[in-house]
Amino acid sequence: MVKMNQKSSLIQTLNSVPQVLTLDTQKLTKEILGRFKPSGAPNTPEYGGAQTIFDHSPADDVDGIKKIHITKVVRCARDKMPISLSDLLMRRLGLGWEPDQGAGQARSIAEIAAPHLGWSEARIEDELVAYQAQLDTERRKPAPKSYT
Repeated sequence: MVKMNQKSSLIQTLNSVPQVLTLDTQKLTKEILGRFKPSGAPNTPEYGGAQTIFDHSPADDVDGIKKIHITKVVRCARDKMPISLSDLLMRRLGLGWEPDQGAGQARSIAEIAAPHLGWSEARIEDELVAYQAQLDTERRKPAPKSYT
């Protein structure tokens, strides 16, 4: 807690500092660039992620569940660094919002992503078990399938 005399001392100190500091942004940028060199080769941004959202066609859906294209799975596995199948399905591919939360596609997506993530067959099975356990304990229950 700041005492009253400390408070007035702080106010006096702040009042003695110039209120407007001017920075020459070009000088600052030049100075920073002189000290820090790029860590890798220059590359062009990839805007494929934004395009895949709009490329989705409801005609590709099966029973109202969005089907994910292989190229999107490969790109997410390779470029987005998922740490688990749950991370890939929920966060990177957004299947947590689907009625079945990606459960119907989990195995095929895991098998497509496995070579890019360095997963063995045993790891695929472990990831599928862990994903199902997460759905059972932490997530909403998938909507029951309607047979009407």
